Amino acid sequence: MDKTTVTIVVKVVEDDYKQLGFQNSLVSQQRQVERSLHYTWYYIRDLSSIGEITGRVTDTSALTNDENRFTAHIDCNSSKRQTPPPIPATLPFPPTEENVPKLQNCLLGHYKSSNFNTCVHQPLLLMEGPPLKVMIDPEATPVACHTPVPIFLHWDDDVKASLDQDVRLGVIEPIPVGEPVTWCHRMALNALAIRETHHTQSPFHQSGSVTRGKKKTVFDAWNGYYSVPIRDEDRYFTTVITPWGRYRYKTATQGYIASGDGYTRRFDEIVADVPHRTKCVDDTLLWSDDIEEKKFHSAQDTVEFAGFKITNDRVRPCKRYLPAILDFPTPKNITDVRSWFGLVNQVSYAFSMADRLNPFRQLIKNGTPFLWNYQLETLFQETKTIVSEIEEGVRIFDKSKPTCLATDWSISGLGF
Repeated sequence: MDKTTVTIVVKVVEDDYKQLGFQNSLVSQQRQVERSLHYTWYYIRDLSSIGEITGRVTDTSALTNDENRFTAHIDCNSSKRQTPPPIPATLPFPPTEENVPKLQNCLLGHYKSSNFNTCVHQPLLLMEGPPLKVMIDPEATPVACHTPVPIFLHWDDDVKASLDQDVRLGVIEPIPVGEPVTWCHRMALNALAIRETHHTQSPFHQSGSVTRGKKKTVFDAWNGYYSVPIRDEDRYFTTVITPWGRYRYKTATQGYIASGDGYTRRFDEIVADVPHRTKCVDDTLLWSDDIEEKKFHSAQDTVEFAGFKITNDRVRPCKRYLPAILDFPTPKNITDVRSWFGLVNQVSYAFSMADRLNPFRQLIKNGTPFLWNYQLETLFQETKTIVSEIEEGVRIFDKSKPTCLATDWSISGLGF
């Protein structure tokens, strides 16, 4: 069966044990370290084997990982990117709370040339299995743009350097000389493309699914979309034109409406057999009772995941969201109102404000003229005040306790 490799990097989270009043005994701490660490070593190792994607690839050129996948070479001090090595037979240090930083450093070193190799001067490793198929209505009329968008002079060097980097990573390739252009318009492609729909739960629902009182670990995939190859015969659909010539994508591209579906479906299949985890696109959260040998990455009581801060018993907004809301200027147009409403909705689960937000909801309806009056300004400032007082967040649902649901209905909607 094909095996899948994903390059990941880990987010290191500060230890909040003292602030949270961590009172476990030394014996309990050691047992927790053992269980959690054991879990994570296997998670990283098994990213290349569990949940394998079935199917065969007829065009292997889309899956090669050698130097022929890019046109330029830059010497650097980074080690050559390799497939993950076998999992260590034993841990280099006893799995205790005190040794978690040492164990983390050892793990980072063990996978330095594979999972944690973020060198931008050599090709990325790709997921193996069926490449992404670009699905377009066969009757669609090709749309081609023959003139690139002008680049500001002070951006020229940076834009060209970014293109060269993507060529070296194997993300894009220059169009061969003499090849005619058929499709060359990303926005038109999205309008005519068909999605490979794959559902992902909202970040809040995922954060709320974490069981209370667990040790938590967070991973973030590096260049995740770019690990999904596009079928060789479909690459011409992704052609773009620049002042330096035409390029086409060899891997799933940001902005193409089907890239997210293709990537998340493949990644979900990779980790399908991993217990006690949730995944939001390229962010993965693991949890366990203890820090066993299976787990990794510090096994924290408090982590940040997909915009939320998750503690032992609560979910609340990450601190970075609050300044964005509190410093938001008075809206001057409908676009500003939509931006404001979207920001507030990111933290709306933490307070009851459906009635207060209703005037903003009415204002952003299609066809409603922009009119900012004294009433809206007052509500705008009151909302900021309420958001600034969010400290507790929402308690994580405890399935062991009795549950009572009281519903209510109003003209604004159904809630509880």
